Amino acid sequence: MAPEDQAKKDFHQLVLMNMIEVVKLKSDGRPKTCRVPSSLSDYLFPDAESGGVFCIHDGSRSNATSSSSDLCVCRLAEHLDNLSSITPSDKKQFEYLHSYLFFVKRKGGKPAGEFGNLLKMVIAIRGYRLLRVLDLEDVYKPVLPETIGKLQLLRYVGLRRTFIDSIPKSLGDLHSLETLDMKHTNITSLPKSIWKVKTLRHLYLNDIHLQMSVQKPFVKPSLTNLRTLWGLSIGKKSPPLNWLENLSDLKNLGLICNIASLGKITNLIQGLTSLESLRLRSINDFYVPSDLAIGSLNNHKELKELYLLGRLPGPLKLHELPPNLRIFTLSLSYLSEDPMPVLGQLRELKALRLFAHSYIGEKMTCGNGGFPQLRVLKLWVLKELKEWTIEEGAMTALEKLEIRNCPKLKMPTELTKLSNLKELTLVKKVLKMKPEDAWPRP
Repeated sequence: MAPEDQAKKDFHQLVLMNMIEVVKLKSDGRPKTCRVPSSLSDYLFPDAESGGVFCIHDGSRSNATSSSSDLCVCRLAEHLDNLSSITPSDKKQFEYLHSYLFFVKRKGGKPAGEFGNLLKMVIAIRGYRLLRVLDLEDVYKPVLPETIGKLQLLRYVGLRRTFIDSIPKSLGDLHSLETLDMKHTNITSLPKSIWKVKTLRHLYLNDIHLQMSVQKPFVKPSLTNLRTLWGLSIGKKSPPLNWLENLSDLKNLGLICNIASLGKITNLIQGLTSLESLRLRSINDFYVPSDLAIGSLNNHKELKELYLLGRLPGPLKLHELPPNLRIFTLSLSYLSEDPMPVLGQLRELKALRLFAHSYIGEKMTCGNGGFPQLRVLKLWVLKELKEWTIEEGAMTALEKLEIRNCPKLKMPTELTKLSNLKELTLVKKVLKMKPEDAWPRP
C-alpha cells in the first residue's frame, strides 16, 4: 500500500475511534479540516507537551517547555507575530526537532527576512539535521539559506502562500524530499536539480513554465515516483514531454497548456489511466483561454475530479466522460447545448460547478431521477440562462446551491421541494472577471 493510502486508512480509523474530529468537508464529502476533540486535547496535551512530544509556542503563554530548559521537543508549532521572539535558549531546547510548523501572520507585508538567519543558525546545530517537516505556509517571503541542503532527512517543504521569489539550488540535494509545495508563490523557474529528486512524490507549482524550468541542454526529469504534478505550464516550445508517460503512479495532474502543445498533452493524458484528479487549462499565445479538445476519458475509471477550462468542441457526451466522476467543473466552455441531461446520468457525481460562460443557452433542465448523489451545485456567470426546470426526483441529495451573476434566471419554484437543501447563496452581480478568475484557486 502506498504511504498516502495507508495515511487515509489510518486517518479513517482515528475518526472512527473519536481521536480526530472532522470539522469541515469538501464538496464531495471527503474531510477538509480536522482537529483533536477538546475533551481529548484537555486530557492528553499537557502530558504530551511536558514529555516533549510537541510544543505549541505562541510567544505569550508559559507552556511546558518554558519550565524545563533541558527538554528536547520533537514537534514545534510557532504562532508568532515576530520570529525574533525565539530566544537562543529556545533553540537549544529544540535541537532534536523533527517537525517545524510556522503560523506567522504579518501586517504591512514586511518580508520575513530574519527567518533566513534563524534557519542558518539552527542548521548549524547538528541535531537540527533531524528535521523532517518544514512548513512555512503564509510566512511572507521567508529567506531560505543555501545550507538548507544539509537537512538530508527533510521530507516536506511547504511554501504555500509565502509569495517567495526563488528557492535555493540546494533543495535539489535533499535526497529524502517527498513534498515540495510552492502554490501561490512568485517562483517562475526551478533549479535544474529539482527535476532529478527521485524521492519526490508531490510537486505543487505556481504556473511554472516547463521551458524555463528545464534548462538547455534538456535533461529528462527523473521523477519516477511522482503522484502529484500541479501547476506546470506547457509552452509553445516546450521540451519533449514523453517523460510524462513514465509517471505510472501519477494520481493528480494540473496543467496549463498552450494550444500549440495541447494535442501532445491530451494524447499523453489518454495513457494516464490511474489519474484521480485532473485540471487542464488551454491558453493561446496571449494567455487567453482557448479551445480545449481533450477526447474521451471513459477509460479513466479512477478519475474522481475533473476541471476543464477552455472552449469545448461540442456538446458533452456521456460515453466520453469518466464513469466514476465525483467533482466536475467547467469554465469558459461555451456549451450551446444543455449539459444537464448528460451530467445527471453520472451516478457518483457529488459536486458540479458551472463557471464563467460554461453554458450559453437559455434553458436548463434537470431530469427526473437525475443527479442522485449531487450535494453541491454552483452556477456562476451564466448570463443567457433564463429558465431552469427541476423535475420531480432530481437532485434529491442537494445540500448547497450557489448562484452568482445569472441576471436573466428566474428561480424555479421546485427549489422548495429540495428537502435536503441547507445553504442557498444568491449574488446578483459580481465584479468583472479576468480570464484567470475563471480558474479559482483552491
